[in-house]
Amino acid sequence: FVTGMKKSFAQISEPVEVTMTPLTRNVLKKDRVLVLANHPFVDGLAIIPALPERKNVKIVATIEFMNCAPNMNEHLLFVDTRHHKKVQRDGRLFHAIIAFLNPIPKQNYKDAHKKNIETISQAAQHVNNGGLVALIPSSNSKDGSWHKGVGHLLHAIESEKTYIVNAHVTGSLVSELLRSLPFLSFFIPRSRVIFQDPIPLSEIYESDPYLNLRNAENRYVQWEKSLKPQRSYFVKRWIFSFVSILDL
Repeated sequence: FVTGMKKSFAQISEPVEVTMTPLTRNVLKKDRVLVLANHPFVDGLAIIPALPERKNVKIVATIEFMNCAPNMNEHLLFVDTRHHKKVQRDGRLFHAIIAFLNPIPKQNYKDAHKKNIETISQAAQHVNNGGLVALIPSSNSKDGSWHKGVGHLLHAIESEKTYIVNAHVTGSLVSELLRSLPFLSFFIPRSRVIFQDPIPLSEIYESDPYLNLRNAENRYVQWEKSLKPQRSYFVKRWIFSFVSILDL
């Protein structure tokens, strides 16, 4: 799955720029891992080709993307968040576009909630069996608050010998498609994925799912604030691109 995504991504863009330590790479390759990433959009798929090669990888995705690429369905675990008020309010345009491109019948609250519980159980079981699960914990809303289900997932995962790896994505699948157009590649930076060093789940684990959620979210927010402002990277890229054009 990861190998296939790397090849597909390479056909439309340059390789994703990845930053991680040897320790993180080693954990991502073979340990029980839950990867938590930013980017509440389809562009979060950029994280897949950034992962080291391994077979037992699952990605938690919103149900709107079911059957968009049928060969990927077996590697995806679907959740239905369309009934959440924040998602309905702040993600209205996004969901309207996805619904038009890939119409999936809307479930009532009870059925959607049941589906999400099943997905949480499947994701936890996959990690407990030695696999890697990646997800975007924040909702597609302006405040970026994390879904409560993340806390229940953390609670269901065996904390011993399991790691959390935070990831920060800059750029997008859309921007990579634009980079394939003449001259635009000079102006649009490559997608970048930065991975934090692994955090043992046992360090933040609590018996209360809500506390698990808050602990994980606070760790992520603190780490994200410690990263160098991405704006400076884009400014440097624009200056470099402009100079490169002058040298043509």
